[in-house]
This record gives sequence, C-alpha cells and structure tokens, in this order.
Amino acid sequence: MEGVRAGEIARSVPHLPLRLAVADRAIAVCPLVPGGPQGSPDEPTAALVRDSNLLAALIALFERYWEDAVPLDVDDSGTVAGTDGVGAPDPLSSIDRRLLSLLVAGVADKAIASQMGLSRRTVQRHIQQMMELAGATTRMQLAWQAARRGWL
Repeated sequence: MEGVRAGEIARSVPHLPLRLAVADRAIAVCPLVPGGPQGSPDEPTAALVRDSNLLAALIALFERYWEDAVPLDVDDSGTVAGTDGVGAPDPLSSIDRRLLSLLVAGVADKAIASQMGLSRRTVQRHIQQMMELAGATTRMQLAWQAARRGWL
C-alpha cells in the first residue's frame, strides 16, 4: 500500500482467474502450483512469459479485469479505503446522486433538468463525467457500474 500512497494506481476486483504480474508489457509472471510435477512443495515456482501470443493474451486478460476493477485509495495512515462505505471517499456529489437516481428511473434529460433546476446541457455534462468516472461508454453501463459500486 506504500506504492499507492506514493502515487501508484491500484485497483481491486473480488475474483480473478489467476494470479498475474505484468511488467512493461514485456514480461508476465504467473505463479504455478507449489511443487509442480517434480518440485518440492516448499519451493515456489512461477512461469515467466516473454514476447509471444501468450503474453499478448495475458496482457489482454489483465486489461479486461483492470477496466472493471474499483480504484483503491489509501489514507495517510496506510488504511485502504474500500467500497463498502467505511472510510471510502464518495466520488459523487449529492447533485450527481440525485441525477443518477432519476436517470436510472428512466427520466429523460429534459425532465431531469427541469426537476433539478439545471440546463439540459449541464445534466448531460454531469452524466458524461459519471460515465468517465465509472469507465462506462453507455448509460446502461453507467447504471450497472453505479449499482455495482454502491452509488445508488
């Protein structure tokens, strides 16, 4: 977590298909079953994957999970702020939350603007900012990500 406090970007997902580290898009390290076919259970083993189609596939797998992962934040004490609401920073303002709830309910942009006393363009700008924050390219993806991240 010291790396995150120093400015590194880290993300978290609940489940991964395998453990993997990728360095400079040039090499990947995958831990293997302890002991392997002839190895000792006390000796950790790993596969080093260099420039190959397998490396490209592992990088694509990594990037796919990275897109859906939730960014980690660490406070000054080194405690990870999770997504469960305890110590987690709230990325949305009260305006964004209200707008998002109306959007998910199927209310049109023009009606949202009217109800909230905003211009239609301002509503669209807020929606676009939330989509970028969630890594969504469509409003449907935004709704799904909002539910997943506890924004609703």
